[in-house]
Amino acid sequence: MYIPVSFQAADRNIAFDLIEQIRLGTLISHHGGIEASLIPFMVHRDVAPLGRLVGHCARANPQWKVFERSPDVLVTFVSPHTYVSPSWYGTAPRAPTWLYATVHIRGRLTLVMDDAGRREIVTAVCDELEPASTGWSVHAIGDYVDRLLPGIVGFHIEIADIQTQLRLAQQNNPDDRRRVLAALERGDLSEQLVARLVRRFTTPDDPPPAPAQPQLTMKGEKSAMPGPYVFRNMTRPVLDVQYNIRGQIPDHPQISEVWKEKSSAARERLKHRARIDLAYGSEPLQKLDLFCCDQPQRPLLVFIHGGYWRAQDKSEFSYVAESFLADGVNVAVVNYRLAPHVTMDDIVSDLRESIAWLARNSDTLGFDRDRIYISGSSAGGHLTVMSLITDWSAYGLPRDLIKGGLALSGVYELEPIRLCFLNDDVRLDEGMVARNSPRNILPDSAPPLLVSVGGIESAEFHRQQRDFVEAWRARGLACDVIPQEDGHHFDMIDRMIDRSGSLYAALKKMMNIWRRTA
Repeated sequence: MYIPVSFQAADRNIAFDLIEQIRLGTLISHHGGIEASLIPFMVHRDVAPLGRLVGHCARANPQWKVFERSPDVLVTFVSPHTYVSPSWYGTAPRAPTWLYATVHIRGRLTLVMDDAGRREIVTAVCDELEPASTGWSVHAIGDYVDRLLPGIVGFHIEIADIQTQLRLAQQNNPDDRRRVLAALERGDLSEQLVARLVRRFTTPDDPPPAPAQPQLTMKGEKSAMPGPYVFRNMTRPVLDVQYNIRGQIPDHPQISEVWKEKSSAARERLKHRARIDLAYGSEPLQKLDLFCCDQPQRPLLVFIHGGYWRAQDKSEFSYVAESFLADGVNVAVVNYRLAPHVTMDDIVSDLRESIAWLARNSDTLGFDRDRIYISGSSAGGHLTVMSLITDWSAYGLPRDLIKGGLALSGVYELEPIRLCFLNDDVRLDEGMVARNSPRNILPDSAPPLLVSVGGIESAEFHRQQRDFVEAWRARGLACDVIPQEDGHHFDMIDRMIDRSGSLYAALKKMMNIWRRTA
């Protein structure tokens, strides 16, 4: 596939993210003639060396017989696409163009003809794509599935080459990119779908690549050269935009007020089951709130708030407890000291001390110490993973104290935080970044981890998760990504406690309190 340099995407995880959004690919083979079929595919990212595609087709489709004689295939995936009018730009003259993303996969196909292999392919598709909220399970109709197996042919495609093209207006100047994105978001369904691709897979305010030679300027004009790049291909202003969550969500003050109101009401409803301001240390913010279910020796879910390590309070998040209490899970909402008054080392230490205090007092507090799970959003997502990689034997506790975690919109690499506006408060230095970036201090073993990020969060939050998950899995550690088609940074906590949603279902399953629908 011909791909202009400005539209190339070398990161294979971008290709896999696109495939998991598109799913339906065109499978092309050649043996005495070209054959093509539309096939839904699953991606196995961790199969060496480049990954694997998995799918199936009807046995009545004659193309499968070609694979036995000519197993080398091409699979193409094309995203939603749309026309771009020259009138959308602020500069002129401009020509019309087309926006889309596409992935071409070349590989060698192996047929899967045995019943066990075909059953595994079919059930894996249903397990991944069927919403938990429907209550339907392919496992409940196993006999029916077995009767259908003779009518299908399964296959694996071992990936040999990946080409990804993102033609999403990223080559334009920042003002024109903003204009195009605004026009897409005002448009019809196809244009709005492309707008989601632009937000997810590009950095809207990226500077264009620096020219090979300095640009000449008229006397008195400023140079057209971009400012210095401080992180990857981003200048400081661009990096600031990527991490300025409040700037991306104009109604954030109202969202914060809703959190406070819901939490105040929840504490009132739960006042006979709540222990407020339990101290795990001597400092004012070294406290936690514990909400107890009505059953002894049940699991404990610890929730860690966000706020970029410098803001927010446990009292804003009491409302997360109610959904879990209804399923027999105790909930602790933890406070920790905040920057700039303390360092990142101190904050991580507070988090560990709060969990250790809970574990040591589990008998008195009434929960099962062998079933402690951690969750958190944003900075709390970072602290969630830091708790999972802690050697708890150093605290006189079992090394495997934590049994699992859920990190929402987490920050797993702290270097961009050190280099953007947030460091005015967080005050990271290179040593603190090295000690407290989960991406850089991966353990040899860890409990299972769930991660998720809002569908319309900034490109940097998607990159943070993508890079971390790849590194975590490369160490052989278990991690499931719970995709979100939409939703911003401040939506994620509500999605976690939505009892009909995918995040709640995944967390319940991790905590082994999953109840199948009859």
